[in-house]
Amino acid sequence: MAQSICKECGNEFFVPAWDLRRGRGLYCSRECYHQSRKGKPSPDRRKRIIKKCGWCSREFETGGRAGSKDQRYCSNRCSGFARVRNPVTNILANVDAAYLAGIVDGEGSIIIAKKRQARNTWRLAVANTDIELLEWCKEKTGVGSVNEKKVYESHHKRSFSWQCYSSNAKDILEQLLPYMVIERKKESAMQCINELNAIKEC
Repeated sequence: MAQSICKECGNEFFVPAWDLRRGRGLYCSRECYHQSRKGKPSPDRRKRIIKKCGWCSREFETGGRAGSKDQRYCSNRCSGFARVRNPVTNILANVDAAYLAGIVDGEGSIIIAKKRQARNTWRLAVANTDIELLEWCKEKTGVGSVNEKKVYESHHKRSFSWQCYSSNAKDILEQLLPYMVIERKKESAMQCINELNAIKEC
């Protein structure tokens, strides 16, 4: 519980902490809330507005009783893709793209991390015992994270992985594809690129 002060009568009262974080718990009672609304116009809760989706750029209608005016995306699918697009992927120099393509061909994996009916979550990952190499991948692309992998045997070396997801992975693979050699991985890269590009075309 957290302490709050009623905006109408000034009395102190206690409310759940999550109510304060969500902007609730401003009045100690219904009576104080209704008193605070006297003389103020009632909001038109039925009013609908047209917004542009933050992912696919299509226009959609929201607000009113059927939706929130703060809604940024036209669907859960667009919202899911937008969540992994932060930060924006760097544009690689040709020499860096060619070098990273060789790393992905040799040490990388391009897989569906989570398979769903509406959309798949793709993962681009590189595993190696040299953390400096993986930090280079992160620095040059500007996305992803480097994590230490779990060691199951005492005689195994420490190993690490750099990985990024969905639209970040697509942006990188589009730059690496001209330099990739291994057909199996080129096919996986094309599948990832085509599937995520189709989101904006549907």
